[in-house]
Amino acid sequence: MLSKRPYLIRALFDWTVDQGHVPIIVVDATVSGVLVPQAHVDEGQIHLNISPSAVRNFAMDRKSIAFEARFAGKP
Repeated sequence: MLSKRPYLIRALFDWTVDQGHVPIIVVDATVSGVLVPQAHVDEGQIHLNISPSAVRNFAMDRKSIAFEARFAGKP
């Protein structure tokens, strides 16, 4: 049986955007493969706005969330 978690996360994301709110995720910046500017990391975490107007090439599947973003105007 597939996990319900990815479906619930997608539903919560869609609902948040539809309500005009800003979807934010907290990322563990210490995990291998996570690429974020270290200047924005606080205690190993970074809070990211993943609203459609803030990111490009957004993709969410059952195992991951991927997107491109700018920090201080820099890709």
